[in-house]
Amino acid sequence: MPLTSRADAFVRLYRAPEAVAYLEHDLLGPRLVECTRLVMAASEKPVTDILGSPDDMKFRSCMTLFDAVSKQEIFAEAIAAFYPEGKDRATLEILETSRRLS
Repeated sequence: MPLTSRADAFVRLYRAPEAVAYLEHDLLGPRLVECTRLVMAASEKPVTDILGSPDDMKFRSCMTLFDAVSKQEIFAEAIAAFYPEGKDRATLEILETSRRLS
């Protein structure tokens, strides 16, 4: 099924199989981990100062998504480092809805 928009591509990544495939990709998975490490290396600053807005919110959503489908601790560590309120609830709700519809 072709993607009709960037938003369509973003929503499809919320399904667990797509997120797992992204992590397992030879190039994309390691780059995601490396980029996450780079952001965490600046964790003495607020994430909004590092990424700006709305990328700070996107980062939280992505870390929540990848933490949900991965055993790698780095995603949970990033959430803990920057978001005292924890994982992104909207992302968790989307994942749960996607699981129920699958």
